[in-house]
Amino acid sequence: VTKAINIHECCVVCPKERTKLVLQVKIKMDKEIRKINVRILILIVILIPINQIVLNYLFKIHFFIPIAKSTNYWIQPTLVANLLSLTIFSPLIFGIGKHNLYSVWMTKEKLKTSVILIFIIWLLSQTITIVVTYFSKNEIVFVDRFNLLTGSLIAQLFGNATFEELIYRGILFMQLYILLKPKTTNSKALVFSVIISQIIFALIHIPNRLLINQVENLAIDLLGLFLAGVVLTLIYIRTKNLAFVIGVHTLINQPFNIIDTSFPMEMSIYILIMLTTILWNKITPSNNV
Repeated sequence: VTKAINIHECCVVCPKERTKLVLQVKIKMDKEIRKINVRILILIVILIPINQIVLNYLFKIHFFIPIAKSTNYWIQPTLVANLLSLTIFSPLIFGIGKHNLYSVWMTKEKLKTSVILIFIIWLLSQTITIVVTYFSKNEIVFVDRFNLLTGSLIAQLFGNATFEELIYRGILFMQLYILLKPKTTNSKALVFSVIISQIIFALIHIPNRLLINQVENLAIDLLGLFLAGVVLTLIYIRTKNLAFVIGVHTLINQPFNIIDTSFPMEMSIYILIMLTTILWNKITPSNNV
């Protein structure tokens, strides 16, 4: 899939090479990326909104709060809810669907690379924030209630980000691409699979927005979620690394800023993520398979 995007970079100067590369991508996809049975894929799509409605209801009645309180919020409702979701969908995908982690671009080597890169991105952004804050305020104040901050990071990393990236990028996008590829051109299959999967990603957040009464700017919010989903999908295509996208999603939702500052740490994270993605082939040549 990554080569399918890179094809457009070279088609202006070498149109004959484009056909060759498309053929190589198709052969490689057929051999290495498993196709989930269409019925199971449809079942996954049906279960997604049901799962979200049930979980949001449980949030509304504070079902997960006792767990959070008993662990001093090291284990937060978001983590528990998404672990429940993973418990439901993982057997369906990897058990009944006979899928594997390689087919969503997840291997031990990719995981190792992602952990290192995400930590470097966080460390650099944190360093920038500390330096800027110190020179502007002449003091560094660490955040209170470190347990809440860490609990939120854990909830995103092992809960929300993992579930959403697996479902919306690793499964829906990849499987839609595989389904559409034989029926249209490679470019159209790529574009349609990105758009359709990320429309679903955006719309599935509606129950949550209704729960928190955030409906005044719902259309704008959904558009923002759609665009964010598209960006995450493009990063996924570029890096061919699910673990890295999970890390990116985690930092976007929870930058894990350990000091009290008004400096927009998120901006430095966005820039570092984009630079890492653009330079991916040079940074991780052994992972481009």
